[in-house]
Amino acid sequence: MPLQVSLARVGDAPASTRPHPTAGWRTAAAWLFARASRRSATQRLLMTDMGVADAHAQAWPDFAAWCAAHPGKRVALFVGPQCMHSLRVPDDLPLPDDAALLGYARLQFTHYFGAAAQQWPLAAAGRVACALSEGQVAALQATALSHRVRLVSLQPSWTLAPALEGDTAVLDGSMLTWLRQSGGLLRELQQR
Repeated sequence: MPLQVSLARVGDAPASTRPHPTAGWRTAAAWLFARASRRSATQRLLMTDMGVADAHAQAWPDFAAWCAAHPGKRVALFVGPQCMHSLRVPDDLPLPDDAALLGYARLQFTHYFGAAAQQWPLAAAGRVACALSEGQVAALQATALSHRVRLVSLQPSWTLAPALEGDTAVLDGSMLTWLRQSGGLLRELQQR
């Protein structure tokens, strides 16, 4: 199955319902996923280098442990920047189609992450390209299949951030993702 990346973002919520900024990652994940999971039978999980968390703030050490506890379920997996890397291609770069955009993204990922990035699966949506590192796609699919879990999508964790005009910063572990939106479109994305 090719890597399916969605860049649809979860809508904003009133400030009174947002988790406190110092809330733990599980609490924040539960708040975000509870909003996104209300109308779907698909389970939504956040996978970071600290483990996997669901909409109820329950954590598992890894995706395999979650799958073992939930055989036969459908899951949309939001992957942290330690495994899924994202790149926003500048508008002024003349790339005629997705193939050219993916070629440019492959060069950039290889430059920053080394020769191994040449083998990473890529996906593009608009002017954004994402790469899932270190053979993760095959491993995730095999894990899901062994427990009859249907992996319906892989998305970068920053897509959980509210889609706001202006600048948004998403801190995921030690990685900061900076997003700039204008006119309802993602204009800039940086990860540091």
